[in-house]
Amino acid sequence: MKRAWLLLALSWPLFVSADIQKWVDSNGQVHYGEQPPEGTRLETIDTSGSNVIDTSDMRRRAKALDKQFESRRQYEKRQRQAQEKQQKKDAVYCQRAKQRLGIYRQKVPVFTTKADGSRDYVDDEERRQVIASLKRKIRRYCH
Repeated sequence: MKRAWLLLALSWPLFVSADIQKWVDSNGQVHYGEQPPEGTRLETIDTSGSNVIDTSDMRRRAKALDKQFESRRQYEKRQRQAQEKQQKKDAVYCQRAKQRLGIYRQKVPVFTTKADGSRDYVDDEERRQVIASLKRKIRRYCH
């Protein structure tokens, strides 16, 4: 029984064949159909063989779209990876800036060690400048 329905469904276009008419209305609009209005100039469109579809062009376009999609997906993946890498770097910079800011805010002497091993102490003005710089870094890197 299923086979009979399948055979009927596949052969239906062979049994049902209607001429399609093309006409232009008074507004210049093109129409297609089986029953045009009375008194219109008609053009009959041959529909024989219209059930055969050439899929080679469709397959070529589908492959091209698949290739574009895959290329876009790879690009977005690289962008996400780069963004994640940058976020990790920013997190490290943020942590370092917060640690240094904590040190500079303390009321203890702060120094840097020179190449010869001697200490170079930071004065109050330099401390204010470093604190301002660290605050800017924290705003930039701490999301």
